[in-house]
Amino acid sequence: MQRLEDEFEKKKSGSGCREVSLAYESETESALKKRKSCFSPIIASFGIQAGDQLDQEITRIFYTGGLPFKLARNPHYHRSYQSVTTNKIDGYVTPDYNKLKTTLLQKEKIMSRIY
Repeated sequence: MQRLEDEFEKKKSGSGCREVSLAYESETESALKKRKSCFSPIIASFGIQAGDQLDQEITRIFYTGGLPFKLARNPHYHRSYQSVTTNKIDGYVTPDYNKLKTTLLQKEKIMSRIY
């Protein structure tokens, strides 16, 4: 039993994170290429392609992380993206696993006691 458990832990630690492509991604890219030839100035000026790409990345967060879709109704979720679009913060890096689990969690606990 211990041997099986050790093998499992070895496989689990070696697997790590990986990129997952969505099934509709290639269809979307080919559709954009077709549109791009006719409307590239319009697409570029309105950021349509960038918006589509961002939608895909956000979708991957939900699908690969097993997050419930109701999270998209959370006002904090909306405020975080609104903040990103209105404030350009040079050099900003999203919080990693450890920062979320330690520093930011402690700050949130302190702030919740104050309010």
